[in-house]
Amino acid sequence: MSTVNYYESCAREYADASMGANLDHVYQRFLPALKPEATILDAGCGAGRDMKLFTQLGFKVMGFDKSVELAKIACHHSGQTVHVCSFMEFPAQQKRYDAVWAMASLLHVPRAELVDTMKHLSTGLVPGGRFYLSLKVGEGCRPTRGTIEERYSPEEAKEAIASAGLGLSEFWYTGARQDNLEPVTWMNFIAIKPA
Repeated sequence: MSTVNYYESCAREYADASMGANLDHVYQRFLPALKPEATILDAGCGAGRDMKLFTQLGFKVMGFDKSVELAKIACHHSGQTVHVCSFMEFPAQQKRYDAVWAMASLLHVPRAELVDTMKHLSTGLVPGGRFYLSLKVGEGCRPTRGTIEERYSPEEAKEAIASAGLGLSEFWYTGARQDNLEPVTWMNFIAIKPA
């Protein structure tokens, strides 16, 4: 089963499981530096949990997901238009946004395409704009819950960010949680597009 097929078949289950996640510790590091009414691109927005919060806080939000079913849920949940497309299909060069939010989404991009994907998403990012992403610590590509996920060392992830032309501003670990009975540690990054 492909990652998209998994999310298509389990969209409601995934949405229900993800809506209750407490990400205040991440929001508190990402959002304060943004101006009121800044535009945030939610790249791989899933069920729209973060889009809804960002909208409620007064930010302008645009989002996309490759799963049609998740995009429908995200649109209903957030009240925003959600585009159905892959990372590379998103028309970044035709958009303008102050921040990119890629929460637990870029880990589905094949390792060889990660740098080009970040470069592409950065095309519409304003100079000085913030780019948040989270990746799992580990080695290689692993199947997880019917999806395919890439794992990285901190050094590999930092090298990819630099190769995408972004400057690393913040890096921290999120506490381990159980995922398929396997301990998982998340790496969180905030990068800045050079002015």
